Amino acid sequence: MSLSLAFIFSCSCFLAGILTASFFKLSLAAGFFISIAGLFLIGITWSRPKMAVTGFCLIFYVLGAWHFQSFESAILKQREELGDSGRKAEITGRIIFEPDRRQSYTNLKVEIEEIRFLDGEEEKNAVNSAGAVVWAAVENYPEFSYNDRIRMEGELKIPKRGDSFNWPGYLAKEGAVWQISWPKAELLEKSRPVFGWPWIYSKILSVKKEMEEVIYRNLSLNEGALLSGLIFGDRSLMSDEFKEKMNETGLSHIAAVSGSNVIILASILMAFLVGAGLWRQQAFWLTLFFIWVFVILVGLPSSAVRAGIMASLLLFAQYLGRQNTSWRAMILAAAIMLSLNPLLLRYDAGFQLSFLAVGGLIFLSPIIKESIKFVPEEKFLNIKEILAQTLAAQAATLPLIVYNFGCVSLVSPLSNILIVPAIPLIMALGFVFVLAGLICPWLGWILSWPVFFLLAIAVKIIDMCASLPFASFALSLSWGWLAVFYVFLLAVIIKKRKKEFLSEGYL
Repeated sequence: MSLSLAFIFSCSCFLAGILTASFFKLSLAAGFFISIAGLFLIGITWSRPKMAVTGFCLIFYVLGAWHFQSFESAILKQREELGDSGRKAEITGRIIFEPDRRQSYTNLKVEIEEIRFLDGEEEKNAVNSAGAVVWAAVENYPEFSYNDRIRMEGELKIPKRGDSFNWPGYLAKEGAVWQISWPKAELLEKSRPVFGWPWIYSKILSVKKEMEEVIYRNLSLNEGALLSGLIFGDRSLMSDEFKEKMNETGLSHIAAVSGSNVIILASILMAFLVGAGLWRQQAFWLTLFFIWVFVILVGLPSSAVRAGIMASLLLFAQYLGRQNTSWRAMILAAAIMLSLNPLLLRYDAGFQLSFLAVGGLIFLSPIIKESIKFVPEEKFLNIKEILAQTLAAQAATLPLIVYNFGCVSLVSPLSNILIVPAIPLIMALGFVFVLAGLICPWLGWILSWPVFFLLAIAVKIIDMCASLPFASFALSLSWGWLAVFYVFLLAVIIKKRKKEFLSEGYL
């Protein structure tokens, strides 16, 4: 067994430990016993690599479980130290992330500098609150920006878990101790960051805002919102009606930053830079740089970070001349992200769906493609490949979508076949149009017409598919059935690709 494969297996067990600890606490005694067993196994089987790797896997499993538990307990301890929710307070702090603007409100992530409780009780917790994070939902006006210093007055809360959404878990995943809704908010100091990360990030966000203004200045609402979703993963200005149609037709994924979107961006950049006369090595490093600028532009959501890490690893594999093993890149990307924030695996639905979709494309797509022999091979539109990838992603994510959102789309294969083939062209023309609009407004207006034409067709297809009878229906699924389905799906993958896994040394 190669060292790289042994490392990937260890990372997989690290992820398994985090997953287990998300639902069941691993005691100190049990973790210590498993770790000793792993060390013992390594010691007596060092000359037998497969057995020694098993020992490393046990140790990494314990590390993953303890990492999740220590991370979560730190948030809970901070909440306990700062007191119960429901207290009125005046908070002074700084916005530490890009504001998430919606149609009727804006979400702010604020790091507390000073807090003063207004309920007349002893202010013993005011000093300890410095550096804590509060999640605030404020009115859209006045507008606030990243790194602005603001003052808010309202009621601090730690929301209870509802039937459809785990608010305490979501806040913990965001590193937030409290939530404050509709506070009185005022600007104290406009963002004036000195050179460093805050300055770089604020400049990138200002460029993003200008690019979005180019889009909405030249395109109508639905078409502009769809292009903004394709390029930036931003659905904040989509109408609720259009979002519902996207969900009903199974097309929500195209308006999110996915691995496929980032890989499309990378391929466009590589082709352009090589065509412009750069050496392939120079084009590689520039492409890598622009990928991460793009990830920052969309606001660093988990899906974008995962896509950026995966695209970077795949580019490195190609650069070093090694075999492109996508599933290893996926495991490594997950291990890197969860080492930074293990709560994403339990509390971030976007993170879960992103990795399930990529896993489906890697492991299920070849199986489905082999099964749909009745669909002809066709190089121009590549309908067979699109259908296989659509069904694979749907099969991998559908149970979790039903569990989280209670909705099943029956027209998803049809809508994806009609729209997905045009996405690379729309993205390429969209980038050219937006960049041209930044430099020369009248040129951007001219280049917006072909983009608008393609987007208008896409919007019409979405409207048509959503209007079909029984396009979608409501369905509830318990966590028990969710686990049964994924165990069954894993068994099918192993059975269908057993020979391949044995030949590669995975089993």
